[in-house]
Order: sequence, then C-alpha cells, then structure tokens
Amino acid sequence: WTSAATQPMATAAAAARFTPAILPRPRRRVPAPCASASSASGRGNRRLRCEFVASVGNGALSGEDDPRLIDRQKALDAAMTDINNSFGKGSVTRLGSAGGAFVETFPSGCLTLDFALGGGLPKGRVVEVYGPESSGKTTLALHAIAEIQKLGGNAMLVDAEHAFDPAYSKALGVDIENLIVCQPDNGEMALEIADRMCRSGAIDLICIDSVSALTPRAEIEG
Repeated sequence: WTSAATQPMATAAAAARFTPAILPRPRRRVPAPCASASSASGRGNRRLRCEFVASVGNGALSGEDDPRLIDRQKALDAAMTDINNSFGKGSVTRLGSAGGAFVETFPSGCLTLDFALGGGLPKGRVVEVYGPESSGKTTLALHAIAEIQKLGGNAMLVDAEHAFDPAYSKALGVDIENLIVCQPDNGEMALEIADRMCRSGAIDLICIDSVSALTPRAEIEG
C-alpha cells in the first residue's frame, strides 16, 4: 500500500528502471579552416621541382661537365667507328638513328596465326615453322605463298624433299603458273640458289621445304 504522496515518486522510479536512458549526442568538432590538400601538395611539388632543377643546374645529375663521362663517350664512339670500318657500315648503330622499329607484315593465310603474330609474317625476316610430321608445315608455307601472290609479289619454293604437289598447291590458291620452283641436289645448292634470289631484290618470299632435307654434298657423296 502506498500513500498518495509517495505514489508519483514510485511511478517515476519504475519508469526510470524500464525506460532506456537517452543521452545527448556529442557534437562533432569542426576543424579550424586550413589550406587545402591540393595547395599543400602543390607547394610540396613546387619545392621538389625547385630542388630537382637546382640539382640539375649544378651538374649533379646531368654529368655534362664530368670529364670521366666525356672520355667514356669518346671511347664508345671510337669503338663503334672502328667496328663499322672493320665489318661494314651499320654493323653497330644506335637504335634511335636507325629509323623506326616498325616491321611490315603480310598475311600467312591463317587468321588465328596472324592475330597471334600481331598482323602476320614479318617481311625481311627468317621465319622457321617447326612441328611434327604431317602437322601442316608445308600447307602453311603454301598458304603464305598464295597470299604473297595475291598481293602481286613473286614467290619461290625450294623443294628440298622433292615432294611438291601442284594439284594440292593449286587447290590452296597458289598460282602454280607463276610460282618459281627449285628442286636442289644438296643443301649447298639450295642455299646458294636462295641467296642469289635474295640478292636479286626481285623476290618477295622464299620457302625452303624443308630444312631437315638440306643434306650436305659430302654426306650424299659418301
């Protein structure tokens, strides 16, 4: 039993037990205004840039006035000149003075191979196709010959295996009427003919089928 005077106090105590306390949220402190990060980084970059320019200006990084580097450069130029005089002009050269590094290509006749090679077979390069027997090496070579002929070029097939099939080549798109074919007796003869055709400057593609069939003359003669 409670009196009328004590009942409000009991009710307030019970409410305090079952009602969660609501605390005031702390106010976030706003930082004082300062310079932006971009301006700070800009000042830092300018400071680093000034230090870099100052270090370059006094010769710490450039080395233009270092007599040791000047002597090394003269020795390098003298060595390159001596090598070019001994082995021919262009034997050694700086890549920057040799022109662009772009190599022209032509289609191989196989779209996936052209994609893998970045455009096709490179011109002015030696390309060796390796694979097991009956894996399509000769077929790929004939496709390349057909593509060169479509572009108006001249192609030559060195048939060291003496196994050239005109009907199969024609089916692959080779213009057999204008194809130059050589069936050498030995490896020396095959390479000599290929070298002379290259030096003529009138041939665009030479296919040697195959390298393993280039038997030396001494081995044939016993």
